Amino acid sequence: MTHIAFIHSFRGGTGKSNIAANLAVLIANQGKRVGIVDTNLQAPSLHHLFGVTDAQPTFNDYLRGRCTIQAAAYDVTSKLAGRSKGKTTRPDAGALILMPASDLINQIAYVWKFGADLEVLTRGYDEFCKLFALDLLIIDTDPGLDKQTFFSLEKADSFYMIMTPDVHDYQGAGATLQIIRELDIPNIVVMVNKLVPTADVAKIKEEIEMRIDVPVAALLPHAEEMLSLGSEGIFVEKHADHPITTQLNQVASQLLARL
Repeated sequence: MTHIAFIHSFRGGTGKSNIAANLAVLIANQGKRVGIVDTNLQAPSLHHLFGVTDAQPTFNDYLRGRCTIQAAAYDVTSKLAGRSKGKTTRPDAGALILMPASDLINQIAYVWKFGADLEVLTRGYDEFCKLFALDLLIIDTDPGLDKQTFFSLEKADSFYMIMTPDVHDYQGAGATLQIIRELDIPNIVVMVNKLVPTADVAKIKEEIEMRIDVPVAALLPHAEEMLSLGSEGIFVEKHADHPITTQLNQVASQLLARL
């Protein structure tokens, strides 16, 4: 059975999508079949990270009944370090399948006006998992706990809250996690991103855990190397020895153990 992990944040700009993409790559590199879906339909970004900038059709088209799940899915396994096309034909090989959202303004405007059909949305997850025999499905959500995300959480085996060391984030993440705990999701993980170099990491960890009552699994530093990528490329592939990669590997290993 596919393990489904939601990657979420209270607000935009936390680095949520970058973390989702990097975790997907790390686990695919361990031989698992991983799918990743961009459900941030109003501000999609995963396609840029994987270099799929001209994708047609997209998840938006599936949600509108214009195409199948298979047509909207893109095998990006060949973009992983040391991999080449054809690897996914081996049943024991890892794979990474991207379901991008559209950044065309008419598609985004449609979402603003009509939203997404929640039944079609969740059915799409099931079809995606079955079609590609996924071990793990990572869902990169909209920021904020909107109706689309909330009603999809019945599928969740893991929930990752990405936040920054900011009072506004403390409050928003804490309120979100109060709701999440009521849903009995088996695995709830908090990750703090964009810590400044002078930050007292131990103090921040203690303060956040006291405020939100959930252990913090990773505290990721602000990194110029991340900014230099400009959302074009996967950080862990380009900076294998960076402290961020070390922590993401630890989080990925914990998730891998649940598959």
